[in-house]
Amino acid sequence: MAAQSRPVDLLLLINPVVDIQAMLMTVHGHDLVADHRYGLRRGIANLLGLNVNVDRFVGDIVAGHFTDLASTIADLRLLRSPSAILTIPSSPLGPLPPADLPQAFLTALGAQTRLAIVPAPLLGQYLPLNEPHPPAFRQILEQIATTISIPDHSS
Repeated sequence: MAAQSRPVDLLLLINPVVDIQAMLMTVHGHDLVADHRYGLRRGIANLLGLNVNVDRFVGDIVAGHFTDLASTIADLRLLRSPSAILTIPSSPLGPLPPADLPQAFLTALGAQTRLAIVPAPLLGQYLPLNEPHPPAFRQILEQIATTISIPDHSS
């Protein structure tokens, strides 16, 4: 029996990875998911700038069926909550692939999903404590506010 729960008011995804296997291949130069399925174990390693147990991470995404675009689209079709996706371009010199979303993913988005795109990358900005946020962050908040509306449950 499936558990029933109240949907969340809003699911906000910022630069979502919709095909983990392809992203790992782009960033690391080989297919970590296929390696894991064939029994190759890596232990603790740097994954996207974080030291993680790669075997556990990849094992979890394989076991949960989160490895590819098809599984993401299948999960997306089950989503009943309003959602918003914010994409921010990365630096062309940075370690991460661009935040481009595949057309198949964009086609599968439902009417309850809003898409906002920040036109400039945010990398390399110095963020001093106790000072106003840079204009780029204000722009992100304005993009979110104009793109989505959060349901009012106060009544």
